Amino acid sequence: MIKITALQEPPDSVEKCNPREQNPRYKVESENNVTRRVKLYNKLHNTLDELKDKNSDLVQSLSNQVTYVKKLDPVIGINSQAVANLTTVIKDNPVHLHEKFQNITKDIAWLHFTVQGQTALFTAVRQIEFSLL
Repeated sequence: MIKITALQEPPDSVEKCNPREQNPRYKVESENNVTRRVKLYNKLHNTLDELKDKNSDLVQSLSNQVTYVKKLDPVIGINSQAVANLTTVIKDNPVHLHEKFQNITKDIAWLHFTVQGQTALFTAVRQIEFSLL
């Protein structure tokens, strides 16, 4: 690609031009510079294509991750409810066990006093029997 910027028509070739006639506004590039620029533009174009492909891969990956997070949201809600229920069960279990322990302790104390009372009664009956004999 030859880029010429001027207000008037450029000369046919640089060799035919008189240095006095050359206008500094003209920029005539050599064929070597043009091919080099074309190669650079092609390389830039290829690099931009690669970046575009990588960008689309990133967008697709991000979209998949957002979908995955959206799918996890109900599962996390269910799991949090299950954890809350288990926590309630675990908290209620020691309270229930403590109540059971208190009831058993009360029953053992009643049994102890009953046996002790019966032992005293049995001893009194034995003493009366012995005194009668």
